[in-house]
Amino acid sequence: MLNALRNKKLISIYKPEEFPIIDNEKISIELDVVASARHQASKELPNSNAKSPDSNEIKYRSKFQTQLIQKSHSVQQSLNCLSDEINNLSIQHYFSNATSSPCEFEQTVRSEMTISLRELKDLKKQFDLANEDLAQFKSMNKLNREPDYPVSSIKTFGLLFFFMLIEAIANGFFFAEGSDSGLLGGIAIASAIAFVNVTFGFLMGLLVLRYKNHVIKWKSYFSLIFFSVVMFLVCIGNLFIAHYREALNSYPDNAPEYVWKLIESGWFSVSDINSWLLFFVGIFFFILATYKGYKSDDEYPKYGRFAKLKEKALDDLMEEKRAILDYVDEKYEEAIETIEANFHIIKNSTKGLANSISSFEMQKKIFDNYVTHSESALTYVTKLYRDINSETRTTPPPEYFENDFNFKLNFEPLHFNYKDKRDELIQLKDKLENQLPSLREKLNSSKNMFHNEVDRASH
Repeated sequence: MLNALRNKKLISIYKPEEFPIIDNEKISIELDVVASARHQASKELPNSNAKSPDSNEIKYRSKFQTQLIQKSHSVQQSLNCLSDEINNLSIQHYFSNATSSPCEFEQTVRSEMTISLRELKDLKKQFDLANEDLAQFKSMNKLNREPDYPVSSIKTFGLLFFFMLIEAIANGFFFAEGSDSGLLGGIAIASAIAFVNVTFGFLMGLLVLRYKNHVIKWKSYFSLIFFSVVMFLVCIGNLFIAHYREALNSYPDNAPEYVWKLIESGWFSVSDINSWLLFFVGIFFFILATYKGYKSDDEYPKYGRFAKLKEKALDDLMEEKRAILDYVDEKYEEAIETIEANFHIIKNSTKGLANSISSFEMQKKIFDNYVTHSESALTYVTKLYRDINSETRTTPPPEYFENDFNFKLNFEPLHFNYKDKRDELIQLKDKLENQLPSLREKLNSSKNMFHNEVDRASH
């Protein structure tokens, strides 16, 4: 919209109309002057006692007269339109737009910031509460270090999925021998085992093992004891899976019943090397998932959660602050452009008016020259007609051939009826130009005032 305002023209650019150069020889041929003069002379016309021009001379005058009037009307119509534009010209509106821009900027931004600052202060309170909670948590748990946790959980969960996939494929080979469906069947069984191992390991690392670092000793001891029990159960579970694999290979139809007979021989009575590999793969990925769960957040339980709440509150606060400041800066730039665009219009209008008046003077000179050339051409054609007629006829030519004849053409003089507003426009332009530094300074002061208000509300 500001670009449209900047390119707006209040006065059309007027280019003086040029007229073709009149070639006397060419026009005399077009009018067939020589033949007409000889034809009239053969009839001894005009009569020797004639007192006024004959029809041919009247025709010549009429042609030049008509052309001149047509050109005059065409130019005058353009000048009338230009006169109307100048007489209707008013730049006071653009002057007011420019000078009122700082006030409008302040009012617009103030109206918007009333709500925005309230929201910013609410976010500041939420951040302060989150910060107090974190400080209190650190004090109660005797923490004097900054929290350490991954910025994003995407990598963690991606690795967990990768662990499940690798364990499922590895275990699938071990179960493939006893499965009716071969490798795919083995992978299906192994996928369930991998899911339990990896998921359970991750939860143990995230929810249990980190409590070994707790400041309260009984929680720390309980965490280690509980994890040891879970680790023992995981080992038992994976030994059961190893026995089940042997039972599946030996007695595929009665594997659920036979597995207990194998276990009665002893939990560590697994004889097949692949079954032991199955056991160690399960334990390995359980430990690996436990480590990832342990490292997925700060090592001290709940420390990462409080830190993340504070970080999120700070991010929300800073995002709202940036949004408000961007809005202020955007409106500031629009106000600056409004001042410059309106000044550009006033300056162009002043220049355009001066150019239009100068163009009229130039048009008048061009038209006057065209009139002179037309009258000169009429004189040439008329005298050529009379000379040929006089030379060709046998009777004396009329006396008016020798007497002075009025070769002036009648036409409506060009008028440029306008109210000369050049002084008014120049005064307004100079006035606004002198005010530009103070207007920019006022806008800059208002912008800085709003920036300071935002800074105070967010600190």
